[in-house]
Amino acid sequence: MTNSTLQEMQRIEMEAHELFKEYDARIEQSYQEIQKRLDVAGKKFDEETEQELTQLDSLLAGKKEQAEQRLNEIITENQQLVEKALTSKKQLLIDQIVGEVVKVYGS
Repeated sequence: MTNSTLQEMQRIEMEAHELFKEYDARIEQSYQEIQKRLDVAGKKFDEETEQELTQLDSLLAGKKEQAEQRLNEIITENQQLVEKALTSKKQLLIDQIVGEVVKVYGS
């Protein structure tokens, strides 16, 4: 009877080892499947992010170009205003000088 009990315990132990191996294999398989899903999700995220960055770069490049054009327009307008102001002041100064000369030396 001791022999059969020992054999029964060994059989149970072997079955337990087989179950552990099977569970370990399932765990490893699940881990690999999850890893594949994460890899796919990561690649998809990277691709979507890259597309969004490309779109934003294009948008920002367009806005930068518009801003530079507007800045150039403002600079041109300001230069024209400065020239106009200097020209009108120049005439005023000339008129004042001529007025003083006429006043001092007569007409």
